[in-house]
Amino acid sequence: MTTNSLDFNFNLDFLLQETFALAEMAKVIAKPASPGLIYRIDDGGSTFCVRAIATKNIDHEFDNLNFAALKITEDFPLESLFYFELPTIEQAEAVIEQLCNRRFPKQEDSLCNISDPGFSWWMDLQSDRFEIFFRSHGINRADKYIQLGPIGDQKMATLRLGQVQNLIRSSFQVNEFSNTSKGFAIGTLKPDHLGFKSFRDIFLKGDNQTSLESFPENGFGRTLYFYFQELAAIRKFWIELQTKLS
Repeated sequence: MTTNSLDFNFNLDFLLQETFALAEMAKVIAKPASPGLIYRIDDGGSTFCVRAIATKNIDHEFDNLNFAALKITEDFPLESLFYFELPTIEQAEAVIEQLCNRRFPKQEDSLCNISDPGFSWWMDLQSDRFEIFFRSHGINRADKYIQLGPIGDQKMATLRLGQVQNLIRSSFQVNEFSNTSKGFAIGTLKPDHLGFKSFRDIFLKGDNQTSLESFPENGFGRTLYFYFQELAAIRKFWIELQTKLS
C-alpha cells in the first residue's frame, strides 16, 4: 500500500500549522514563576478600581486563583486578568496597599480644583532639576506637569527624603535641595550625571537602579533602600495601569 504524496504533504502542513498554533497558545497561557501581582481593572466609565492579589509565584497562583480576593466568579474570563512581575512579594504587597481596592478618576485633572488637589503626585521636569508636588496646587496641572499617580504617602515621603539628603549629596553634585510637606525639589549642575538620572527615574519611570550596597550598612540604610524600591514598584505599576486604560 502506497501513500499519496499529495495527502502526505497536506497532512504534514496541517501538523505544522497545528504545532505552530499550539506554540503560540502556550506563549499566551504560560506565566512566569516569579513574584508579582495578578490583577483586574474594574472599569466604571469615568473611574476605575484595581482588584489584585500578591503572590510568590504568578504561574502557580493562576492555577489556584483566589476568586474572592479578586471579586470574580469561576466563569470570569481569564483573559481579563493580568499579571505584573516584581522582584519580591513584599513589593507586590506595597502596590496593593497603595493602589488597589480604591476608586480613582480616569481624568483627575478635569475633576479636581484648587480646593480639591486630588490624590496624585505631580512632577515639574526640567533638564537640570525636577520638582515633585505631593498634592498639586492650581488647575490645568496636566498642561504643566507629569502626573505620577498616587504613588506614596506624603508624610512618609517627606521623612524619607529628608533622611536620604546626605546620601544624595554624596552621589552627585547638588546645587538645590528643598523638602517640605508639600513636595520637594532637587537640582544639579551636572544633569548628565548617572546619579542624578537614576534618582529622577525612580519617580519618572519607576526604575530603581540603586543597590543595597549604596546605602549605609545598618537597619536605617536598609529601610531607605526598601522604601525607594517600593516607591519605584508602585510608580511602574501605575504606568502600566495608565497604558491599559488609554
